Amino acid sequence: MEFPWRTPFDMEHGPPEVYLWIQMVLFLVCSALWTIAYVLYIRKSFRDKSYGMPLISLCSNVSWEFLYIIKSPTILDRIASTIPFIVDLFLVYATIKFWPREWKNSPLIAENLVTIITLSIVMSLVGLWAFKIQFQGITDVTFWSGFILQVSVSLMSIIQLLSRGSTRGHSWGIWWCRAVGTFAVVCLLEMRVWHYPRDWPDGHSFVHSPCGALMIWSATLMDFLVYPVVFTHVKKFEGRQKQIKNM
Repeated sequence: MEFPWRTPFDMEHGPPEVYLWIQMVLFLVCSALWTIAYVLYIRKSFRDKSYGMPLISLCSNVSWEFLYIIKSPTILDRIASTIPFIVDLFLVYATIKFWPREWKNSPLIAENLVTIITLSIVMSLVGLWAFKIQFQGITDVTFWSGFILQVSVSLMSIIQLLSRGSTRGHSWGIWWCRAVGTFAVVCLLEMRVWHYPRDWPDGHSFVHSPCGALMIWSATLMDFLVYPVVFTHVKKFEGRQKQIKNM
């Protein structure tokens, strides 16, 4: 029986089954944890009457998942992308619902959310399609576009915490699922580089290229070092502000 999930590179080189199993598990861990992160974002939005996923990152993620569903090389890829995409649509709804509360001091932004979301998704689709044209291989496309989006959501989440001075829309659970889900992909990529050294540089050389390493390390350091420090600092700030109000 043919293995349920193999990349085009695997189909060409025929790696051992244990490699394919580890690769598939890491891929499914990433998909599952990001889906859980979306669910936690939605729950936190309704609890805090706010939103946590930065809007540009949200629109980019929806666009990325939509295009990956269309261009997925296998059924498992399509399923693993469709589930988070559907959950992401509910997150878009939660963002639309609570957006005006966060932008009540900027009525032009608060009142033009639909236009902002529409333009953001259109621009994201155009940008991602440009990646598809630039990079012919699906592995290259998903790496470059995916990690640009990952760096974006990591950085914008930190900026959002600092600009609000509040943890509304954020939680440790969301952070853990995002960080570990993305790290599972990093492990998957490193495993591919380790397994296919004979095909260097035509295999997965982009992973250790200067730009590739910069994006991976930037996302990893922001997720596992900067974000927890900032979240803890803002959480303490919230506590102090609450004590001052109760005095």
